Amino acid sequence: MLAANPMATALSPSLFVGNNQLLDVFLDPAERSLHLDWDGTTAYYGAGLRQSVGTDTDDHRFNELIGELSHASPRFRALWNRHDVRTQRPLRFC
Repeated sequence: MLAANPMATALSPSLFVGNNQLLDVFLDPAERSLHLDWDGTTAYYGAGLRQSVGTDTDDHRFNELIGELSHASPRFRALWNRHDVRTQRPLRFC
């Protein structure tokens, strides 16, 4: 997270500068409960991550993130193995 404001933090306490929203969405049960359609949200996050990184897969921070998510989240692992690519959509919170 590069920037956040009080409105963002009111939606989710994990939305603060320096935090990684991908890790929260896939690994934090409290964050999961904030999403009306967690399955849909995670599908878009996974495909959006693939779209964002493109062919620049040599970055060690990217590889560490993929490794951490793949190890800790069966949902991320399944989505990542699908190789879906698409832009992200706006989030829907409950």
